Amino acid sequence: MEIKKLPIEDISEFISIVSRSYPGMKLVSEDDLQKTAERFIDIQENDPTTSLYGTYRSGKLVGGMQFHDFEMMLHGQRVPVGGIGMVAVDLLHKKEGVAKSLLEYFHKHYHEQGTYFTALYPFRPDFYKQMGYGYRTKMSRYRVRPAHCRKDLQKHTSLI
Repeated sequence: MEIKKLPIEDISEFISIVSRSYPGMKLVSEDDLQKTAERFIDIQENDPTTSLYGTYRSGKLVGGMQFHDFEMMLHGQRVPVGGIGMVAVDLLHKKEGVAKSLLEYFHKHYHEQGTYFTALYPFRPDFYKQMGYGYRTKMSRYRVRPAHCRKDLQKHTSLI
């Protein structure tokens, strides 16, 4: 397998793989796929903190991932962190070690850059546990629609 930064011409194929790997994203119509591909082409070309990488077998794209470069505070100092997202494998190539190869490349990539912290949001904790990731304290995510916020907040600023 060869893993490399995803060329622009392969991003549409990667988005097709993502649509089949993550049906919850609801990338169903050709229009949805095209708009998403255009968004990721823009990210690949213009966002220096985010990159797409692909895995190729015999020259065919069989999976991919997205890297995120960011920083976190550690003992009062900013340290670099590598993040990974959208790990997707073509359904015809599941259970062939593609995802494991992607994660190994991810770790090697950031280690070679001198970035010793990595982070991810594990949708399958059992898989990522095998890759060395552990559990942390509970994380709660709250989503509030603006329509549910009080419109008369200024009248009650003494309550804040």
